[in-house]
Amino acid sequence: MRTTLRRPGLVAALGILLAGTARAQQPGVPTACCTATIRVTVPAGTGTVFLAGNLAELGPWRPEGRAMTGAGRERIALVSAPRGTTFEYKFTLGSWDREAVDSTGSAPPNLKLVLDGDVEARHLVPGFKKGQREYLADWKGSGVLGRLVYWTDVKSAFLGPARHVEIWLPPGYDSTTAVRYPVLYAHDGQNLFDPRLAFTGIDWGVDEAIVRLSRRGSIPPVIVVGVWNSSERGTE
Repeated sequence: MRTTLRRPGLVAALGILLAGTARAQQPGVPTACCTATIRVTVPAGTGTVFLAGNLAELGPWRPEGRAMTGAGRERIALVSAPRGTTFEYKFTLGSWDREAVDSTGSAPPNLKLVLDGDVEARHLVPGFKKGQREYLADWKGSGVLGRLVYWTDVKSAFLGPARHVEIWLPPGYDSTTAVRYPVLYAHDGQNLFDPRLAFTGIDWGVDEAIVRLSRRGSIPPVIVVGVWNSSERGTE
C-alpha cells in the first residue's frame, strides 16, 4: 500500500502564493506602489479645498474629488496609483466655478506628477475663481473686444436644464443703428470669450478671430449668440 502524505500547511501556502502571483500579473491590477503626497498653500480664510484629478478614486475629475485635510493655509491629500502613472490634478473649492487660479486670475493647465515611487509635490495657490455671477457682471474684465450681453438661466422648450446665453456685439455696433449684422450661433458659450469662465482657463478667442477676419475683408462683422452647455452636453 502506498501512502501519500499531505502537508496541508504547505499546500495552502503554495496556493496563496500562486494566486497572488497570478493577480499581480493580470493587466490593470494595481501594485502596492505608489503614494503621492500633495501639499498646497492657500490664502488665509479659504474654506475646504478639494483635490480633483484623473485617478479613479477622484471620480475621475469630480471637482469635489477628495477633501484635503489641514487647517489654516496648509492643506494636504494623499493618493495612490501603480508605478509609472501620470497623475494630473487641480484644486477647487468644490466646483469648477471655484477652481484655483494663478496670479493673472486665469485657471492654469493641469498639474502633472509621475508616480515613479512615493513622491511629494508642493504648490502655492494665490486664489480661486470668483462666483460665476461676478464674472458675468464684470464682462469687461474678460478683455473681450466689443461688448458682451448676458441672459441668465434661460429656459427652453427643447433643452432640459436652463442655461446662460451670451450675445457678443462687435466693435462699432453701438455707433450706428443703420447696419444689419449676420448672426453666428455657437455651442459651449462659456468657452468663447472669457478665460475666467472657459473650461480649460483659455477661451477660444472668437472675438479676436472675427475682428481679424472682418478687418481683412474675409467676412463681414457678425453678432455671436453663445449658448452655454449643461450637464447634458453629450446628448445636446
